[in-house]
Amino acid sequence: MNPLKLFESVKGLVIEQYRESGNLLSVLESAIESLQPSEDSAERTSDAFDINAAEGAWLDIIGKIKNIVRKHGESDGEFRERLLELLKSDTAGTPDNVIANAADISGDPKPQYMDESPATFFVYTPAGRQIPRKKLQKLAPAGVLALPGAALRTVSGGDFIVTGEGKRILAVARDLESMGLVAETGELILTENGERIMTEGT
Repeated sequence: MNPLKLFESVKGLVIEQYRESGNLLSVLESAIESLQPSEDSAERTSDAFDINAAEGAWLDIIGKIKNIVRKHGESDGEFRERLLELLKSDTAGTPDNVIANAADISGDPKPQYMDESPATFFVYTPAGRQIPRKKLQKLAPAGVLALPGAALRTVSGGDFIVTGEGKRILAVARDLESMGLVAETGELILTENGERIMTEGT
């Protein structure tokens, strides 16, 4: 706030019989002037911790607050993108957070969240980029399988066509004996680590 306006506001609160007291008004004016640098400093500090505006050492400080260190040779833009991705995974878990984070990552303003299967959910982003499964899994709570969704429709002859251009589709089913997911060829679907994807406890 402008110091002059603040002084006039405070002066209006002084009891009328003291409003013309030079000593009191001088003390008030001095106190208000000493507050101004603090206000300016607070404003500069709040701007400095805006992750989208921070650069260089300030961006490193923001990273250190979350215990995330810049990699050797990583540019401000790359480090900022990695920070934002890791911060999103901190807020992962609830459907609302998954949807909000999926919207940021994919560019689709209204991702569709489907959780018809136990301990599994799908995120479908028809108006944006498909989110890779590895990245989508970071948005999921522990013990829950997150999969990118896709839209299929049948045409005459029973063939499937994909409505999302450039999106990968994998038809899967649950194998009742192993309780794992299998591809249409009958092979077990494995994670990036070579582990089976289980749909229920064995």
